[in-house]
Amino acid sequence: MVLVRPKKGAIVDLLWSSDGRYLAYTRLRHPDYWPEGSRLMVYDIRSGRSRRVGFGGARSVALRGYTWVSPTELAVSTFRRRDDDGHMNGFLVRYDVRRETCRPLTDGSGRPLVGVTPTASADGRRLAFVTFTDRKQSGSVKDNLRVLDLSGGSAWTAVTLDDYAEAGCRLDHPLISADGRWVFVAATASDVGFIPSIYGVDGTVRASRRWGQMFGGAAWDPADPDRIVYAGAHGLEHVRGGLFSWRAGTRRIVNGMRVLGFIYGIDWSPTGIRIAYLTDTGKNTSLWVATRDGGERHRVARGVGLPAWARVVLPQSR
Repeated sequence: MVLVRPKKGAIVDLLWSSDGRYLAYTRLRHPDYWPEGSRLMVYDIRSGRSRRVGFGGARSVALRGYTWVSPTELAVSTFRRRDDDGHMNGFLVRYDVRRETCRPLTDGSGRPLVGVTPTASADGRRLAFVTFTDRKQSGSVKDNLRVLDLSGGSAWTAVTLDDYAEAGCRLDHPLISADGRWVFVAATASDVGFIPSIYGVDGTVRASRRWGQMFGGAAWDPADPDRIVYAGAHGLEHVRGGLFSWRAGTRRIVNGMRVLGFIYGIDWSPTGIRIAYLTDTGKNTSLWVATRDGGERHRVARGVGLPAWARVVLPQSR
């Protein structure tokens, strides 16, 4: 089952817990001011109720990503003041949805961690996130890909990128593999340009490709821990997007996944048998579902928003 939202709706970033009981999502205070004023909500499928996530009484003005670290806990990056230049670290916290409690996310020494865009491995062992080095300390802002061992608490820097020295690139869109060995990163340098890379959590470069355009998201294959699919354009006309499969250091276009327009909103079914994605031709938005190799695909709906595969069968609304 695919869950979608209205295109102009103020709900984004739907994320199911691994057992399918909880759905985390962001409710925007105003769509034109995201992420300022955004609220993190959790829907409980058993009770049918949604509630707003509290941060222990601390003021939260914006979110910069969240991820499930266990079936009942979220790791969240939250801000207590507005991030005007895009290089401010958020406070990383751990929220228990059952107890409705919040505590700082810390390393092994008990030191609170800061950063943005956290992403957890499906096995719950590791968490990857991005931190920014203060310009006042180093003379320039440096993007650091950090990794936290959730069981032992040790944290380390896997990759550091000076976004002034290296063509203005920034580490963005990190996504850790299910087994916690690899992290996909789209290094962005403009509104449309990006460089896709895969790093080992020890900092080794597994794969890096040339410039692409129109990055539309990425998703690790749940049936193959070494395969990731991402959306963008490589060696194609600027107006033609595609889905690219990356495995064992090789990249290829997924069969038939090339469209006149933009592809985004990729989401695998829980078993990896099918993949859902959106296409935007500039005139309309369509939701598609395809087999894992792209051999069979069909349009599900038009004029809809981001898809999210449900982990369980949702109760029908009355």
